[in-house]
Amino acid sequence: MNDHEHGVSRLEPRDVRAALRLSMQAGWNQLEADWLRLMLLWPDGCFAVRDDEGSVIATSTLASFGGVGWVGMVLVDESLRGRGIGGAVLRAAVAAGATLDAVGLDATDLGMPVYVKHGFDPQVGINRWGGSVTRPCQNSARPVIDEDWPAILELDRRACGVDRSALLRAMSRESGARLRVIELSERLQGFGFARPGRVAGHIGPVVAKKPEMATELTCALCDEQHVFVDVIDRPENERFSRWLDDAGFSVLRRLKRMAKPARPEPLLAGPLVYATAALELG
Repeated sequence: MNDHEHGVSRLEPRDVRAALRLSMQAGWNQLEADWLRLMLLWPDGCFAVRDDEGSVIATSTLASFGGVGWVGMVLVDESLRGRGIGGAVLRAAVAAGATLDAVGLDATDLGMPVYVKHGFDPQVGINRWGGSVTRPCQNSARPVIDEDWPAILELDRRACGVDRSALLRAMSRESGARLRVIELSERLQGFGFARPGRVAGHIGPVVAKKPEMATELTCALCDEQHVFVDVIDRPENERFSRWLDDAGFSVLRRLKRMAKPARPEPLLAGPLVYATAALELG
């Protein structure tokens, strides 16, 4: 069947419970807030395939940050897989990013061959760490204040190479979200987010000028709960990953960051990015 026959349409906020059903079915960590964030920030980048009764049976999303798009939430109802529905909804997201400079995604080993067929090139590994920090954190991380925002957005733009201000501000307003910053000589050195998840809390993005500041932010954000931290697997992050290992975290999943077209450097992942925003956000 072609995409038209599969009836790719817009995924809308009224579909949030149906979309959440698919991500829960897959064992993913998203809450309704994660789906709504995508639909509200990028309404033209959220796609669905529906059955004859109008129920959502597959989804995909494309978040966009200037010239960079990010594919996520590629899901198909488990009873309907293997019929080409996933390919149709993936093509819709990729087509929505056709005019952008590049489109990226984080792929599992199972999904990687599919994405290679769609023109995506492997860039770098992403490790999902899981665990908790049980000892108290004595550090200089503090809650954000309004005056911090210009420096936060400037540091993030420098780290990622794109403008993520709409995403970061939206995340900061969500229920249960926490944002911490670190200063040195009254200059911002890093920031980190934590937010609730269905299976575990999620820490990210964490952007910092030095690895010890990334560890301080992460420690402050753990709050003794079980959390996931998605870390880019590269030499600059070795100290951060070693700290997670020493703190009792373990790697739960290994994924691959991919880009279309091929790029010399990983998308949304400069040396100052220690933890990524989320698999569906880059």
